[in-house]
Amino acid sequence: MPGYLLNWKRADDGDRKRIEQQASKHLFWWDDLIRESALTQSGSPVFRSWSVHNTKRIQFGSPVFLIAQGGISDGIVASGFAAQPPKGETPLGEESVVYVDSGWKPGGPSNYLRVKFDAILDVRSHPEIALHTNDLMGGDLSMMHWKTERPGIEIKPKAKFHSNSNLLPQLELLWQRNLERITARA
Repeated sequence: MPGYLLNWKRADDGDRKRIEQQASKHLFWWDDLIRESALTQSGSPVFRSWSVHNTKRIQFGSPVFLIAQGGISDGIVASGFAAQPPKGETPLGEESVVYVDSGWKPGGPSNYLRVKFDAILDVRSHPEIALHTNDLMGGDLSMMHWKTERPGIEIKPKAKFHSNSNLLPQLELLWQRNLERITARA
């Protein structure tokens, strides 16, 4: 089963009022991060819907990683699995849990994935705990385009490498080691 990469480009909390007037319910803020990180640390999953741009087919249970971009804690900051769409939402296909909802930006609907996050890092309080983008540039993982503008991309080598390498096990191992490092320092 393939894994998928979501991206989070943080908006300044000072822009929150203006952005919330323009956008929908799907935004994720710094203050949400602290609370939701505490939930996952206590063993409670956090469900969130996330834009997957034009991706239409993601299977239930697919691994999902969230990469933060544009700030002091760039890198993987959360992980989870593709969940069933929220009640009342219809998947786009028989083998998919992607659904259409009002866009996070004005201008129309977008494709969304509901994610059951099992680990969210509090990178606001501790920016050093993210699995930094530079750490993803070793071995086969360097064949992936980590600084993506588009959420919902499959975790696999870029086409130019003509490689069938399965990057997901390598990413999962690196992520697990990062989580263990965080636990050991606590």
